[in-house]
Amino acid sequence: MTGKSQYSRRTDKNGIKAFEELAEKGYIDSIHQLGYCYQHGIGTDKSEIKAFVSYNDLAE
Repeated sequence: MTGKSQYSRRTDKNGIKAFEELAEKGYIDSIHQLGYCYQHGIGTDKSEIKAFVSYNDLAE
């Protein structure tokens, strides 16, 4: 299952893991989705700091 399909279920923590793995490899969409998940607490604990870091990585 892809990160996006698991993300859309909003209950599977494997989605966040998939985004983390792809974000580490530099996939821009995954970095954005990871930030969104952190910002809204989807599949993980809500973290404004982690969301900011993800969005900041996009800006660089």
